[in-house]
Amino acid sequence: MGTKKGLTKYIKTPKDFLKLWDDYKGYVDEDPYNDSVLSNKGDIKTISRKKPYLRQGFESWAYRELGHHIHQYIDNHNNAYEDYLGVVTCARMEWETDQISGSLTGQYKAPHLVARLNGLSDKQEVKQETTIRDLTIEVIDTNVPLSVAEKDIED
Repeated sequence: MGTKKGLTKYIKTPKDFLKLWDDYKGYVDEDPYNDSVLSNKGDIKTISRKKPYLRQGFESWAYRELGHHIHQYIDNHNNAYEDYLGVVTCARMEWETDQISGSLTGQYKAPHLVARLNGLSDKQEVKQETTIRDLTIEVIDTNVPLSVAEKDIED
């Protein structure tokens, strides 16, 4: 594992990065979102819902745990983190799979946001053609003070 001059790798090995990712998933799994719903009997019930795995969540959690940023490992900043590409790809696939499957099963209530986060969308191209005949264009001088323009309207 080569390091560039002056570069300190706080996560020493790809295996350590993967452990950090697994620890984050455990943290998320142990801290569900509690949703209050009204039952058929009129009672309010609490349903625990798993929170999604998110890149942003992983980065902020890791900062609190380690005291430094980890985005450079995920983005392979200056190609200095090539040794980490395999575990980063694994983590990325896991967070995307979690978000997509959670959205598809109704576990997460923001399918459009999940699609946007993961670069998924249905695109439709709309083309509109307009033919204009006998077009008269009136040029309005925007440098005329408002009081003068209002006077013209009244006349």
